[in-house]
Amino acid sequence: MLVSRAEGLLVMLRSVVGPSARTVLLGVSLLGTLGGCGGRNSLSGAPSDDDVNLAASGGVNNGSGGSGGVSGHGPPGAGGDHAAGGSVGPGGGVATGGSVSSGGSVAAGGSVAAGGSVAVGGSVSSGGTIAAGGVAATSGNGSGGDASTGGSAGVAAGGSAPGSGGSETGGASAGGASGGGAFTGGTGGTGAAGSSGASGSGGSTGTLGDTCSVNGALACHGAAQRLRLLCDGGVWKSNGTCTQTEACDERTGVCAPLVAACSGLAAGQLYCTMNELDECGPDLVTTAPIATCDGLCVESSSSASCMDPSCGDGRLEGTEQCDDGNLADEDACTNSCRNAVCGDGSLWSGHEKCDDGNDTPHDGCSPVCGADVASVSAGLYNACALGANGNVQCWGYNASGQLGDGDTVTRGYSSQDMGVNLPIVSLGSGQTATVLASGDTASCAILYDGSVKCWGQNSYGGLGVGDSAPRGNGQNQMGDNLPAVPLGSGRTALAVGVGSYHACAVLDDHSVKCWGYNASGQLGIGDTQARGDVPNELGDALPAVNLGTRRTAVAVAAGNLHSCALLDDASVKCWGYNGYGALGTGDGTNHGDGSGAMGDDLPAVNLGTGRTAKAITAGEYHTCALLDDASVKCWGYNGYGQLGQGDTASRGYSPNDLGDNLKPIELGTGRTATRVVAGYYSTCAVLDNGGVKCWGYNAQGGLGVGDTASRGDGVNEMGDYLVQVNLGTSRLATNVAVGQSHTCAVLDNSTIKCWGGDNYGQLGIGSSQSYGSGANQLGDNLPYVLVTF
Repeated sequence: MLVSRAEGLLVMLRSVVGPSARTVLLGVSLLGTLGGCGGRNSLSGAPSDDDVNLAASGGVNNGSGGSGGVSGHGPPGAGGDHAAGGSVGPGGGVATGGSVSSGGSVAAGGSVAAGGSVAVGGSVSSGGTIAAGGVAATSGNGSGGDASTGGSAGVAAGGSAPGSGGSETGGASAGGASGGGAFTGGTGGTGAAGSSGASGSGGSTGTLGDTCSVNGALACHGAAQRLRLLCDGGVWKSNGTCTQTEACDERTGVCAPLVAACSGLAAGQLYCTMNELDECGPDLVTTAPIATCDGLCVESSSSASCMDPSCGDGRLEGTEQCDDGNLADEDACTNSCRNAVCGDGSLWSGHEKCDDGNDTPHDGCSPVCGADVASVSAGLYNACALGANGNVQCWGYNASGQLGDGDTVTRGYSSQDMGVNLPIVSLGSGQTATVLASGDTASCAILYDGSVKCWGQNSYGGLGVGDSAPRGNGQNQMGDNLPAVPLGSGRTALAVGVGSYHACAVLDDHSVKCWGYNASGQLGIGDTQARGDVPNELGDALPAVNLGTRRTAVAVAAGNLHSCALLDDASVKCWGYNGYGALGTGDGTNHGDGSGAMGDDLPAVNLGTGRTAKAITAGEYHTCALLDDASVKCWGYNGYGQLGQGDTASRGYSPNDLGDNLKPIELGTGRTATRVVAGYYSTCAVLDNGGVKCWGYNAQGGLGVGDTASRGDGVNEMGDYLVQVNLGTSRLATNVAVGQSHTCAVLDNSTIKCWGGDNYGQLGIGSSQSYGSGANQLGDNLPYVLVTF
């Protein structure tokens, strides 16, 4: 039935315009679907049975704002005819209920009537409508055409067509009118608003005052202009102005915010967003990514472009270890994009004092890019190093100022604490150190001029400055403000040892003087009164230790509450606390705390038949000696096996514990010692092959054997059973220092490695991670201590 009604319309039109009209409606019949989805189109004003319902797929809408307005995203056909191939476009017809849909062209290239094309721009425009009595013939359907007598008629979704004289209102966008506009006016009344159609595909560019095609269409006045235009009566008129932060978007004809990055640029100009190359869109209101640069994105005054990947572009590529975006050679990433390391020949500012491009020791720049290390000493939870240039640096726990930095800041947790960031202890104008020793919470240095200066804890005058206030924990306490220990008229020091709260020195006349805490007679002057905690107790007022007739000292050691001296005849004498036999006198009696206990009355330690000592060391409550045959013997407290006898029995407070009854420590088949050092509850020896072996307390891996089990307190733990500390490939030790739970060694390349507990940064490796208590924590995996002096 629908086809027959279309054919009736064909007969009517053909009588007016000839055979071409058949072509027009044949296109409707073939390309569109005639049916009840379209609005009604009155041919004579009022609706009648002869009305033609134009199908939703091909209906003609000769209004520009009907309800369910023309939506769409495609332009009209070429030449303005509703021709096949020139339809309103996909999605561009009258909206729901009365839309000109995709594919619904009126005719293939043909005009509706002589002299009247469908419309310039594609849609049937106002003034060229299908009127009662036929198609307009005298006026063009283009811009400005008048409707024929009988009034205009339109297709409306959900509303009746207007009557005679009625017009359609509502602005059409290019490609279609916005939805929802009702037909108004005329005797036919107001049609109901149709369902909302989608907005048209937007605006374009136009010129104010010029003619336009589609009433209601939007445009912009020139590219990137702020003036909006509206097609009104076939002429572009002003539709408002965008604000200073907006521009008229050519695509929509409405104002949109400017893209900040495109401010001052032209449409289509490229710019960089980090390493992305972007393009400013039309009218600077949109932007689009063009490419992600493999190298650096670089902007010029007129454009931007991607560079090829290269060192210094800030992107990690290829074989680069780092790329910090510059070619500076003094920062953490060199100008060849390699991580800065000592020995690369580039001076890493703030971390290296020198870098000669190699890791050769003793050539003026050490393998850690500072001065060579001469020696190392250890306190309970800190350590100090003496450089070959005489400078001193300390790290670890610092509550009492034992680092000598003028504060109480613990150092060693972070890599930023170490290296050139680790302060050099200020010893005074032009002063450097020749000897360094550390006790539990204080250190002392013999300076180049033979004077002694001490810093750290000072509760009992152990610093020898005439009071009990600590030094090194505040400003203006070090350097020239730190007094030297008064040793006596004309006296200088040759050796120094530091205990828990006291210190002793061998003077240039080979006498020994001690100062500080003295409750057990550890100062060796026949009483228990502290010395050095008030003025005028030291210097010439401080007696030298009575070592015996014609006996002098060549070395001295200080433990917690006892002191020892290596005498000129290679014998050893100790005084002070003797509760565990640390004095080696074969009794449990303190010596030095009363009259008649020193000098010739103080027995030398029985080292064995024909045995003498070459060096001595004192731990918390035990003492060790390196003997003339390169063997090691220890006596005193042995709760953790620190005496290395395979048990926990203390030795030295009975005559039967010493002499030939005290066996040398088993160091391994064919192995002897070159150095021995006693720590808090452990002992270490440097062997003749450059290896290090440690025994005793091991709760945090301070023995360097890869676990936390003590050694020396049970059978089959010493000798060949005791493994050497893994110091790294081809590395040997020249010296060692032992603290409460950590150990440090000076290596043959004049560097330092420390292992064990690191809860206070005492390992000096820039972290708080302990090393030595597990597998793969030593050897080449153990970092060097970063001291640069």
